[in-house]
Amino acid sequence: MSIRFGDFMLDEERRQLTKCGQPAALSPKAFQMLQLLIAERPKVVPKEKIIEELWPDVAVEEANVRNLVAEIRDAIGPDLIRTVHRFGYAFEGAASTGLRIAARLDDASRTYPLVDGTNIIGRDLGCAVALAAHGVSRQHARLHLASGTAKLADLGSKNGTWVNGSRIESPVVLQHGDRLGIGTLTLTFHVENGGGTTSSLDLQLPPRRDVC
Repeated sequence: MSIRFGDFMLDEERRQLTKCGQPAALSPKAFQMLQLLIAERPKVVPKEKIIEELWPDVAVEEANVRNLVAEIRDAIGPDLIRTVHRFGYAFEGAASTGLRIAARLDDASRTYPLVDGTNIIGRDLGCAVALAAHGVSRQHARLHLASGTAKLADLGSKNGTWVNGSRIESPVVLQHGDRLGIGTLTLTFHVENGGGTTSSLDLQLPPRRDVC
């Protein structure tokens, strides 16, 4: 199974972490710990359980765990692993499982793939669609894809989520050609019907520094 969060894909079968399709350096123990934290999300994993899972029948110091956390943060960024002092660690990002790409978000320089199910749009690095733009909340909106239907809902964002110029107060089923407002961004929704239904969003964004 593969697990996607932000620009990263954790492939459990190949035991590989990639960013934008390129391998991201991670030692086997660090990979195993990241895998454990994602599997247990959003729960906090006690340090004792981490040691038991990673070093069964071996006595190790807690410093080994801290070293792995530092390695993981170097690889995926510091904001996705939360430290609960004197207890353990938790994965803070939104992760999606499955490989079927049901839709995508495009801008001039990159593509954001979307899978069947729930895709969170926001400023958080762990969002399925992470947008670094003014007016975008940390978790701004939810785009749910299922059975060829795309439903958009605001997540209590400060500046609201807009469809065709109107602020939505409840979930809205998107139609081909709908124009979405997310913060200062304007997005146009495109649907392609057929046997292998594909939905796509054409996203107009200012250039980003951290493009893949």
